[in-house]
Amino acid sequence: MTKKTIRILAALLLGCAGGALAAVPGLINFQGRLLDNNKLPRSGSYAMTFQICSSASDCSSPLWSEVQPAVTVTNGLFAVQLGAVSPLTPSVFSADTRYLEITVGAETLLPREQLATGAYSFRSAVADSLLANVPVSSVAVNSVLDNSIVGLSSSKLSGALPVLDGSALTGVTASAVTAANVTAGTLGALVVASSVPAANIGVGKLGAQVVASSVAVNAVQDNSIVGMTSSKLSGALPAISGASLTGVTAAAVAAGNVTAGTLGALVVASSVPAANIGVGDLGAQV
Repeated sequence: MTKKTIRILAALLLGCAGGALAAVPGLINFQGRLLDNNKLPRSGSYAMTFQICSSASDCSSPLWSEVQPAVTVTNGLFAVQLGAVSPLTPSVFSADTRYLEITVGAETLLPREQLATGAYSFRSAVADSLLANVPVSSVAVNSVLDNSIVGLSSSKLSGALPVLDGSALTGVTASAVTAANVTAGTLGALVVASSVPAANIGVGKLGAQVVASSVAVNAVQDNSIVGMTSSKLSGALPAISGASLTGVTAAAVAAGNVTAGTLGALVVASSVPAANIGVGDLGAQV
């Protein structure tokens, strides 16, 4: 590294965003004046190497470096954009002390220039002060994108859920589903009748294979019964009309149930036991 034989006067202009939410530019405007040993301005095309270092005395391990092979110098003045060849990243400026080293051709200029903060760059200190646990009240509405969310605790949810597809949900219990939300045919084959309250079973809702033992007392309506065998009957019949009965024999009718005039004209005396003929029961023609 040689002594400084080419003099340079430089100014750094840090690009700033046009609006509060615009992206930070990845370029730094750099303007300089190149003089010879006699302090006369130079003109021509020069290869220049720019490096950003963490130390003013050593740049053997630069944080960033790029070569601009043909920088036009007119009457000593030139302008470049740092980062135009090799992109600048935020990590280059992770500390508050950075130095710019410039090499023109094969000659490195000394001393290295310390980079200073541009006026609007002070605003970026606000972003550096944000902690990992930024409260929700500090985040603008509609500013958190879907891919920024790692996870969300259910305790943070409030209000009613929007219309979502719940087909992939597991562990949902029956108590969490209201009767109004169960439509015909939506229950699985393993659902047993004991899980369904009687009040929720309407007329005609039970399948053809439902057995009587599964039906609650007083739960079967008259119009739900298609037919029933006599073996299912027990006890005394209620007061119903037997006028349409056929095949009933006299032996099946108790004596106490035959009132005067109820026997047909074809009943003969031999059909009536003597003990059942009382005084005055025989007609005038006997």
